[in-house]
Amino acid sequence: RGINTVVFVVNFLNLLTTEEQQEVRQRVNFIAESFRSDLPAGVSNIYCVDALPALRARLKGNLPAAQATGLTTLESALQTIASHHHGDRKHSRTIKVAEQLIEQGKIKQQQLERSLQNQHQESQQQIEVRQKAAKLIQQGFERSLSDLRGWLYLPKLLTNYQPSLAIALQATRFNQWLTEFELEVGAKQQTVNKWIVKGGEFFAHADPQLLAINLPDPPVIEIIESIATDRVSDQISDSSRSQVNREVNPILKSKVSSVILGGASYVLNKVAPKPSSTSVSAPMPNPTAKVSSQVYVDAAAAYITQLSDRTNYQLDAYEKLALQYITYTPQPNRGLITATKYQLQLIDGLISNLETELANL
Repeated sequence: RGINTVVFVVNFLNLLTTEEQQEVRQRVNFIAESFRSDLPAGVSNIYCVDALPALRARLKGNLPAAQATGLTTLESALQTIASHHHGDRKHSRTIKVAEQLIEQGKIKQQQLERSLQNQHQESQQQIEVRQKAAKLIQQGFERSLSDLRGWLYLPKLLTNYQPSLAIALQATRFNQWLTEFELEVGAKQQTVNKWIVKGGEFFAHADPQLLAINLPDPPVIEIIESIATDRVSDQISDSSRSQVNREVNPILKSKVSSVILGGASYVLNKVAPKPSSTSVSAPMPNPTAKVSSQVYVDAAAAYITQLSDRTNYQLDAYEKLALQYITYTPQPNRGLITATKYQLQLIDGLISNLETELANL
């Protein structure tokens, strides 16, 4: 075709071993020597380059690394050849090729713009879906937390559980009552935690901290022991004292689950009248028959009040912690969209450079 301005360019040498590179160079030299190129003086017809590393170095602005790839030397030779043939008819071929490159570049440019627009739309759709999911999860969490707070409302809690707890304390069945109560607490707790689990799964939070309700220590009933100081009590016979001790000791020694009875006089003072002068020699009434159930009712009320206060405090602190697991914050897309932007910027730069050089020609 009459084309005798030819140079040979060997690429991908950076992927070969040193021995393989030597073999390739020998073969290229043999081919190039048999081809007589019409080149300006001082311009070789063989160039070895590493194109991809050169591109990466230029995108990063690393000029020394780009020069080490051999591409700079090739470009310099091409500039020399172009200057040597300036005004030559061969420029018409160069112009035609440049126009075709610009045309193809603009087609690619449009494709990248459409792709970038679609990626933005898909990203926005994903954000909207996650925002809707976050709203639903937050509403479910707030609803379950509100239900739990309503269940912990002290007057309601006392109405529902104080009678059964007082009876359990009096009948030494606190552990049994606690086991049943813990099941109800666990169910309420699980209702709240299911929304935290959903938020963790949907928004990729690893091991979210779940709500854990800590119940108060078992109730303690303190009965302060005292010794009567009036003259009447001093006249109580030893047999009467012995009778009281025998009847009170079973109360003191019995274990009402975790309920602790500290002494007998509180019960006796509260529910048993002091002996009068006419009953000096009479034995005191049976304490177990005289202990008022009000003692256990008060203990149950104190326990439930402590439970309500403590758990509401825990809920206030946990609500602030849980927000990080059920709140969605859109993150900048650094994946496909970023890569497409880089490609679009590159093709824009290439088209602009070609159009400038073409205008100069």
